[in-house]
Amino acid sequence: MQKKILAYAAAAVFIQSSSGGAHAQKDAANGKTLHDQHCLGCHIQQFGGDGSRVYTRENRRIKDYRALLQRVAACNAQTGAKWFSEEEADVAAYLNQRFYRFKP
Repeated sequence: MQKKILAYAAAAVFIQSSSGGAHAQKDAANGKTLHDQHCLGCHIQQFGGDGSRVYTRENRRIKDYRALLQRVAACNAQTGAKWFSEEEADVAAYLNQRFYRFKP
């Protein structure tokens, strides 16, 4: 009986980790591609230059990784990019790697 319980618990952990759970790998390279295709135009229009000032300005609004994920999801909805949650996570991973350095 105890072996069955352990087997079920192990299966649940495997399913969680392989289906985009909290520990799933993020693809920052894919995030950069998505960001460059869907975000740069608006950011350049609003902030000039290469658009990165939105991330580097002194009064930036993003203060932690959770807020970054929420902002990416909001931008996805606003722009109609139609990203899946995994793609949003990839974009957040890229932005975090490039600009923020939060601990996810």
